[in-house]
Amino acid sequence: MATSRSMTEFARRMDIVASKFFKATTEGVKKAAVAADQEAVMRTPVATGRCRANWIVSTRGPSSRSGVKPTQAGAKGSEQRGEANARKTIEHGRRVIEGWKGEGSIFITNNVEYAPDLDRGTSAQAPDGMTEHAIRAAERVIRRHRTLKGL
Repeated sequence: MATSRSMTEFARRMDIVASKFFKATTEGVKKAAVAADQEAVMRTPVATGRCRANWIVSTRGPSSRSGVKPTQAGAKGSEQRGEANARKTIEHGRRVIEGWKGEGSIFITNNVEYAPDLDRGTSAQAPDGMTEHAIRAAERVIRRHRTLKGL
């Protein structure tokens, strides 16, 4: 026969498991979001760097911004501009993702008017687009993440 003491102990232990589960799943989602953002940024073809610089990570809803200026300083060719934009864009996204507390969603958007065309493969630099690769990168992380490990 269960006593109130054993039920209290059960409830306490379940709270501990729930807390660990929430922390583990939150960390898994963060890792998946970082992987998706990095993949989208790195697969974005570069001419001016504008599209690559405009991958925006947000947590309160999808961003409607598209005016991020690409990095130009010290970069002579499109490859150098692309690398500078990638580092800056990925680092900003990582900071936003790390600040996410596990409530709501993480959004990764690109509102540059020609981004959908690039994603459909109109650039020889990215004939198979960016977003499908980003989704697959996130899926790989989620499959490897062991949420219940150690619970």
